[in-house]
Amino acid sequence: MEEKDLIFTKQILKSWGEDVLSSMRGILVANNKSATGDLINSLKYEITYQNEDLQLEFEMIDYGKYVDGGRLPGKQPPIQSILNWTRIKGIPDKFAFPIAKTIGKFGIKPVPFFDSTIESNKNILIKELELAMTKDITVWIQKQILKKF
Repeated sequence: MEEKDLIFTKQILKSWGEDVLSSMRGILVANNKSATGDLINSLKYEITYQNEDLQLEFEMIDYGKYVDGGRLPGKQPPIQSILNWTRIKGIPDKFAFPIAKTIGKFGIKPVPFFDSTIESNKNILIKELELAMTKDITVWIQKQILKKF
């Protein structure tokens, strides 16, 4: 089968990708993790087809991993990142260094939104993909039979 034959499967992946992104964005907003909007706006997915394999991949900007997984104590975040955040929040620049130092000392509590959202929605995707792939294969077989007559 070629990519053009996977109409129903691609529709399910697209719909599921949009649902997952919507859930991720909702979690970030509910947890007040949308100060600049950069993380929310960076959340994307892409459907690709290579070597007879249809793939759905999610991506986000780098610091999203610290929001999702938290940050362990031990290393301060880049001061420029903290300055950007404090300016958006209306916090004077003089507080950026103490905030960075505190984060380095105590870490940041995680807000699981990325892997957990994908994982919790995976079973829904599997069921829907089974049906969609069955439809795609059925249509493909019918086309192959019609070609012979």
